[in-house]
Amino acid sequence: MQNDDMTVNYWKKLSVPLIVLALFLLSTILIPRQALYTKIAFCVVLIIWFRRDFSLHELFVSYRYGRDFWVPFTAGLGGMLVCYLIRDVLTSSVFSGIDAGMIQVWYKGGLETTLLYVLRIVLEPVAIELFFRRGMIVFDDRRKMILTAAIGMLLAAMTSYFGPIGILETVISALPLVIVYCWTGDVYTTILMHLIYAILINVPELIYELMRGMLA
Repeated sequence: MQNDDMTVNYWKKLSVPLIVLALFLLSTILIPRQALYTKIAFCVVLIIWFRRDFSLHELFVSYRYGRDFWVPFTAGLGGMLVCYLIRDVLTSSVFSGIDAGMIQVWYKGGLETTLLYVLRIVLEPVAIELFFRRGMIVFDDRRKMILTAAIGMLLAAMTSYFGPIGILETVISALPLVIVYCWTGDVYTTILMHLIYAILINVPELIYELMRGMLA
């Protein structure tokens, strides 16, 4: 009986996020040029829905947990950077010339550029970890944990790519996040990993965009 209640509560908690995910994916087909705004809305709804599982205070003091934080955090962030290099090699050699099936995000002007990088650097990392890791992965037994982690990775990848190549590359990038979350059960560690990774990847590109805009 207790397991049945846990299952009902699990699906009840995921019902709205899954509906919002379906609506977002549908919007990328019906109104693709509004993808920037629909993805921002998608992430904001997820963060609001999982607000009880998230505390800014806990996020900013996570580093105080000593080795329980720093060991998985450092290993996981290093793993993400290694996976980024692997992904880059795959993109430039093995899958060179093959369409990855990326969901295009159109933007123009300073406001939309700012919104894009707020999405990439802040909203997306937090929303993805809260939904596809904290919300989806269960720890009842190892098989359920592996299954829900794999489904979460695939669904998270589909928020950026429709093509199998892009999904595969995104799953590779997400592996360290999933491993660390399954290792620690601490979403704050993976959120911080994801945030710092997003900063390292996107800030150089943002600086380039700003410089190009100033010189245009």
